[in-house]
Amino acid sequence: MNKRIVLFVLMMVMLLCSCQNNKEKGDKTPDATLTPAVTETETPSPTNTPKPRENLALGKKVEADVHELDYIPENAVDGDYSTRWSGLAPTDLPYHYLMIDLGEVYALGKVCIDWEAIGHSYRISCAKKLDSDDDWEVVTTRLKPDDTYEEFNLGGIEARYIKLEFATNAFCSIYEIEIYEYDEDDENGDNNSRQNLALGKTATSEFVENGSEKFQAGMAVDGDLLTRWSPGSGNEKDLFTWHLDLGEVYDIKEIVIYFESCNTEYTISVSEDNQNWTQVYEGEPLELEVSIKLNEKARYVLFSRPGGDWGSIYEFMVYDRLEG
Repeated sequence: MNKRIVLFVLMMVMLLCSCQNNKEKGDKTPDATLTPAVTETETPSPTNTPKPRENLALGKKVEADVHELDYIPENAVDGDYSTRWSGLAPTDLPYHYLMIDLGEVYALGKVCIDWEAIGHSYRISCAKKLDSDDDWEVVTTRLKPDDTYEEFNLGGIEARYIKLEFATNAFCSIYEIEIYEYDEDDENGDNNSRQNLALGKTATSEFVENGSEKFQAGMAVDGDLLTRWSPGSGNEKDLFTWHLDLGEVYDIKEIVIYFESCNTEYTISVSEDNQNWTQVYEGEPLELEVSIKLNEKARYVLFSRPGGDWGSIYEFMVYDRLEG
């Protein structure tokens, strides 16, 4: 009997201990779950994507003095590189021209021209308004490009109208011309471009074809490759001379001549005092673009050629340093 009581007591104690353990387990708060730390990332700054530049000439009003067949001037600003304007047509004017009205005044920068053909140098003039011929300013004279595509910069000149002029005896045809507002990034950073010492200086000659105002000596130093000095043809006993005064003595490194025609030999001499002359070059006929390298101190330059045949100069340029 006592054994049974003891056994019963032991069983009750074990049961109570078991319940107490289960209660303690149920009341226990579970450990908090560790949340990974969030790493803050910097939001990248927005990229400054440049806006597409607007071709100011696209679809604008355009006119020309002439056009060949269906090659109308509007083709040069229609955005279609398979169409073109052609200026090959007879005219009584001294120059062919193509003029674009941009609609308002802009500061003009890069100009891109895709030529179908260009047979001569040409010039570009700009104007803010068209009240008179005096409103036009010649801003650049371009040599005949070596390639059919060229780019250049007008440097921020303000204008609404832009006009290209070509000699009437030269073929010219344009697929497309694009004009953009001035942007400093378009400049090539070439602040060391050399200066033409002859530009606008005093040029004289006793010989002018028919005494015409169109062929005066100063035309060879006016910066315009569509004007020229021409002494005419004369006879073989004549000696045609053209005299240039640079205003002061320079170290002359190069002379560049663009001839309209050159059918005779010629010489170039230089002087510091206009009295003692040194011949520095003897040129051959038929070469129309001539670069003469030299190293002479001089203020005066003398161009001489015999008469009896034709020869005239678009532009005579003098530099005190070589290009590049």
